[in-house]
Amino acid sequence: MSTVKFALPQLAASAVFLASLAGLAVAEDKTPEVIRADYEGTLGSSRIQMTLIVHQGKLIPPSHYFYQKDLTDIPLSGTAGTTFTLTEPGGGTFSLKFKANGSNGNRPLTFDDSVGLVGTWTGKDGNTYPVALGALFAGAAPAEPSNSPCHCPE
Repeated sequence: MSTVKFALPQLAASAVFLASLAGLAVAEDKTPEVIRADYEGTLGSSRIQMTLIVHQGKLIPPSHYFYQKDLTDIPLSGTAGTTFTLTEPGGGTFSLKFKANGSNGNRPLTFDDSVGLVGTWTGKDGNTYPVALGALFAGAAPAEPSNSPCHCPE
């Protein structure tokens, strides 16, 4: 019986030590996710599509949008969170926010539970146009995004 009393404290200490190691392994494995989101809609009266690649709240290449009439990718940079500020090399700026479908209640919207993005685009000349984009796809992106242009969800 004395052997059991001696072994239990050692076993308990070993269990705590192993649990702490497991916790460290889990903590180290929590790498921020790269999200890819594809949208389709309008900028003013023009039809556009947009692909956002987001890592740690910032757009990373190959984030872009294009007008459906000419299919030329326009690179985007900026920030993404509950609101989006996206800039293009020509000086245009998107100011966007998630669009709700009513199912989120009071919770902030995310890529997972929004139905699109809404807001404005302002050109370097100061002209502003409405933007309405419907979500086509949102999910985890490959760790190494392809540099090939994509004009539709995969």
